[in-house]
Amino acid sequence: MILRNAVTACFGVYMLSGAVQNWFHGRLPMLLRIVLFAAALMLISGGFLTDIGGVVIGVALFFWQKMRNPAEKAPLKADVEA
Repeated sequence: MILRNAVTACFGVYMLSGAVQNWFHGRLPMLLRIVLFAAALMLISGGFLTDIGGVVIGVALFFWQKMRNPAEKAPLKADVEA
């Protein structure tokens, strides 16, 4: 139980950073950032049902992003002109 809470909390923090920085495998519209934020809080809270809900929402957003923008990536440092 402790291991599950630790693992899901780590994924929750990852998703929370994606919502705050607007980068979850691509840029997100504001509504989906709010959904990602809520899913992150669900994962961090530690309940079994909230963990399941957070994982389902997170996986759905991940695949939605991959289908929507399959080639979008963060620019490499060498690609950015000074």
